[in-house]
Amino acid sequence: MNVIEAVRHIISETAGLSEADILPDSDLTGLGLNELDLTEILMELEDKYDILIDNEEHNIHSYNDMLQHIML
Repeated sequence: MNVIEAVRHIISETAGLSEADILPDSDLTGLGLNELDLTEILMELEDKYDILIDNEEHNIHSYNDMLQHIML
């Protein structure tokens, strides 16, 4: 599973949606995710990829935003 697929999978599991529902410009709150969900997703991604993502600094609002900060 590549990074794009892994991020989509984690978001879909957290939101309880099909991976097909997660589009690049999907707004994370529009998918039903709250701040706690977003924090949990970011922590899981940080652990998985051994990175640090500061949501407050980077204003991550969409699936695409999340991908950009992981793939830097």
